Amino acid sequence: VVKGIRGRSAVAVGECTYDGNGHVDIAVEGARTITGLGSILESRDLSTFQGLNAATYGDVGGYDVFSIDSASSSHVSGTTYFSTRIGTWGGGGNALVEKCSLFVDTPTDDQTELSHVGESVRVVLTNHNLAGEQGKTWDYTPDARFGSNWIQIPLMSQLGKSTSELVVPAFCTKGDDACDEDFGLYTCGAGLPSCPADRPSDPEGVCTALKSTVSAPGGTPSELCVGHSVSLYEEVYSTIIQAERYLDISSLELADGIFLAAIRNAITFLDGKDQTIDIRFLTGLPDFTALHQDRHLQRFMTNVTRDIREPTRLRPTRLRITIGQWFHAALRPDVTAPEDLASWNHAKIIAVDGRLTLEGGHNWASNAYLKSSPILDASLVVEGDVAKHAHRFLDQQWHYICTSGWGLLGYSGRYFVSFPDSRADDCAPVPLMPPGVTGDFTQTKDEAA
Repeated sequence: VVKGIRGRSAVAVGECTYDGNGHVDIAVEGARTITGLGSILESRDLSTFQGLNAATYGDVGGYDVFSIDSASSSHVSGTTYFSTRIGTWGGGGNALVEKCSLFVDTPTDDQTELSHVGESVRVVLTNHNLAGEQGKTWDYTPDARFGSNWIQIPLMSQLGKSTSELVVPAFCTKGDDACDEDFGLYTCGAGLPSCPADRPSDPEGVCTALKSTVSAPGGTPSELCVGHSVSLYEEVYSTIIQAERYLDISSLELADGIFLAAIRNAITFLDGKDQTIDIRFLTGLPDFTALHQDRHLQRFMTNVTRDIREPTRLRPTRLRITIGQWFHAALRPDVTAPEDLASWNHAKIIAVDGRLTLEGGHNWASNAYLKSSPILDASLVVEGDVAKHAHRFLDQQWHYICTSGWGLLGYSGRYFVSFPDSRADDCAPVPLMPPGVTGDFTQTKDEAA
C-alpha cells in the first residue's frame, strides 16, 4: 500500500556524486513537480523544496536519505543522514558517481494544495467563462486557518432530541423587573431569582456572563438569562470588536433584537478604541412597510450608533460608517435578462482587516434563530487571506450601489446613508482596503492609500 501524498512532491533523474563525507550532489537531468492530486506542474524549479528531506536510489541499489541544502531546476545537493551504502561517512576512497533517481516530499501536514473537491471546483470555475471573475466573485487561498471555534452550528447538540429539551429563555420588555431592555433578557446573578423559562414546561434559562454586553474596552460583562444559540451572537460581537482599520458587515436583512444589541455594543466598543475605522454595512431585503428606504436605513444607523460618544470639535468620532442596500423586484414575470430579474444581496459576511471572517448561512434575525422554533444553519470562522477575498467580493456590490442609480422610490433600487452626517454625500470607500494591504496596519493612512 502506498500512502497518498497530501502536499507537493517532486521526482527526478540525474547523476549523483557521493563524496564519502556524507554529502551528495545531484546533476538533475529531468524533474517533475507533482501536486497531491497527481497534477504535473509546468515548473521544474526545485528550489521550493530547500530545507526538506529527499531520497536517492542509485544504479547499484544504494538508498540514501538527505536534507536538501540547495536546489534549482538543474542541481540539488544536501547532507546525508541515512544510507544503505558502506562508507558513506568518514572519507577516504569511498566517493561514488552513478546514475540515480530522486524523490522529495513536503511534510505530511502541508496544506498548500487543494483537496480533490476544491481542485474540481477551481477547474470548473476557470473553465466555464468565469476566470475573469477570480478576485471579484470567487477566489481560493492556501492559507485558510481554522481555530477551535471555526464551525458555528449552535443547534448541533440538539439534533436527535425533543424540542421540549430546547432551552428557550423567557424574554422581557421595557418595564419588566430585572430586564435588560436592549437584549430583552432577564438579568441574573447574586441576589436575583433563578432564570425563568419561556414556558412552564421548558427548561430554565442559563445565567451567563455575556461578552456582547460590553460596550467599552475593559468593561465587565453583564449576567443575563440566556437560552440556546448564545454562541452565535457572542461570535458576531467577538469578531467585530477585533477590527483595527477595516470592517465589512453584510447580511440579508438588518440585524434585530439580540443581534442588534450585540452589534451596537461592538460598534460602541470600536468607538472606544479611538482609531480610524471604516465600516460598511450591506443589506438586501428592504422594509416593505416603508416607501423611502433611505429612511429605513437611517433608523438603523441611528440605532446602531446610539451609544457612541457625542462627537465634539476636540474629540470627533473616528468611526466612518456607511449602510447600503440594493434590491430589485422582477418588473415582469416573462423577463429573462439577468439585469431585470429579481435580485438582492444575500451574503452573510463579517470581514475584519483582511485577516478574519465570519460567514455562512445565519441571518441576524432573533425570531428565526433564537426562539422556540429556530432554523438549523451553519457559519464558519476563518483566518487568513479568505477575509481579503470577502472584502473584494463585497467591493463589487458597493461599487454597484455607489456609482449609479441609487435613491429610487419604492422597493427596487440602491440606497446608502453615512455617519457622521457630514459625510451624507459620500458613499462607502471602494475598495475598502487599499491594494496590497493585509493584516499589517502599522503604516499611516497616507502610506496605506
